[in-house]
Amino acid sequence: MKNELKKYYKDLIEEWKIDLALTRIECMGFPKSQWPDLMQELALLLLDFRYDPANASGAAELTVLYSVITQRLCHLRRSQSRRIAREDRYAHLSGPDDEPVEYPFHPANVPTADDVAEVVAMLDEFEREVCSALAGGSSKSQIPCKLDCDWHTVDKAVGRIREAFTSSPNVGGMKR
Repeated sequence: MKNELKKYYKDLIEEWKIDLALTRIECMGFPKSQWPDLMQELALLLLDFRYDPANASGAAELTVLYSVITQRLCHLRRSQSRRIAREDRYAHLSGPDDEPVEYPFHPANVPTADDVAEVVAMLDEFEREVCSALAGGSSKSQIPCKLDCDWHTVDKAVGRIREAFTSSPNVGGMKR
């Protein structure tokens, strides 16, 4: 495995850096099935790495690079651990006897443009103008200037808009 990976990166990265990266991967106990992905991640790091003796506090390039590689591998290991913990935490959501579980943000539950248009059509004219301004990226503090009204009026309209969207079964709740 090491020789295959060395051949793959030898034209891009100095051989001693590849050896160092592969040795750290091996010493940290990563499974061999992950080595190509880890080496690809480290290759980007090695290509960007620039040794600066002035900022190295007297450490040799090998020492600095060893530290950088180890930190990156530790970061990747922590990411893996968090992903596995997340998967374990949500594994119980798979329902008894493989019954499907409805997730609120599943693509099938995302409101369509027609659903949103239906709710917007129920709003009064001022609320539609506020809704349009919000959809256009305006903040609640910018809208009063555009609509020539008080900030509190816009704030109350935003509350009514929010209520209209959350009370709609196809937009605020899950689709049925």
